[in-house]
Amino acid sequence: MFNLEWLEQEYLEVSRRFEVYLELLQKWNNGINLISRRTDPEEVMGRHLLDSLQLNWYIPRKAATIADIGAGNGFPGLVLAMCGYPVTLIERSEKKAIFLEAVALELKLKVRILNEDVRNVRNYYPDYIVTRAFSDISNTIELASGMITSDTILFFYKSRKQLKELTKEIMTSYHVDVYENVCRNDGVIIKLSQPRGNNERG
Repeated sequence: MFNLEWLEQEYLEVSRRFEVYLELLQKWNNGINLISRRTDPEEVMGRHLLDSLQLNWYIPRKAATIADIGAGNGFPGLVLAMCGYPVTLIERSEKKAIFLEAVALELKLKVRILNEDVRNVRNYYPDYIVTRAFSDISNTIELASGMITSDTILFFYKSRKQLKELTKEIMTSYHVDVYENVCRNDGVIIKLSQPRGNNERG
């Protein structure tokens, strides 16, 4: 079972890299509004870093390929890259994509950055798709349909109120797991897997 002791250990593994990430985040935030300017460093640590690290628990295979849609400020994608996963960050905003490039270069992270609309991504089929503060579940699935196969597993950061996004269609098309977000009292992490539809690569 997921536990906070494990999460703290994971934080220690990436803390030095994250300190550099935090410095860059604060520096760039003045120009492109990556996070609320009222957010202090300690809040970033808990609200963003530890929040992102939780996915490391649910994606145990470090060779698994991960796509972060609407990567924006880099949570959770850059954090997962710090943990050793091969990550593709998909971000439509050119300014935010440049920020992601700057962090990846500084930290020598194993990431690919696509500065384009997710609807235009072709011939790329990651093992996992993750989103945080991007769009509702149905719309995300539709936008990313060209990347989704019968083997794709999707993770969504949501509040409990947003569980209503799990429509009847989604519930009948996917196996759904809902996990507690240990960093947010009202938060959950939704996992969709094993689509029953005929989603072939092509």
